[in-house]
Amino acid sequence: MTVDLAEGTISSEWLASTEFVAGFVPPPPPGEPDPNVIACGAIRYDEEDWDYFDFMGDEMLKRCIKAHGALELGQCYGFVPALALAGPESPMRNVDNIQRVSALEHFALLAQLQPFRLIQLTANGIETVREIG
Repeated sequence: MTVDLAEGTISSEWLASTEFVAGFVPPPPPGEPDPNVIACGAIRYDEEDWDYFDFMGDEMLKRCIKAHGALELGQCYGFVPALALAGPESPMRNVDNIQRVSALEHFALLAQLQPFRLIQLTANGIETVREIG
């Protein structure tokens, strides 16, 4: 399960499996491995895949480190105000609105600011399966 506190999303292969090629891969017989799950596990992740993007689509991590310094143990880069208040596509989603903050406190705040959406990747893009909270 992956929880994205900044975006208010949850993804889980068990709760809402990813459909990479809807309609072309038949569901597996009971007890057989799901080819969609196997394909998901075969994707290689690079460090750049985990970077966060600003509202213009530009990578932020290196700019955050340059602007605010490297993180210390127990810290994270956090949007101030939180994106849950400004909206995920807001122009507030930029390095100027980032601060080094206490990770535990920031994550606890984010977890309470918005309902979460269980999402899945389909042939049509990311779709909300259910709203939680």
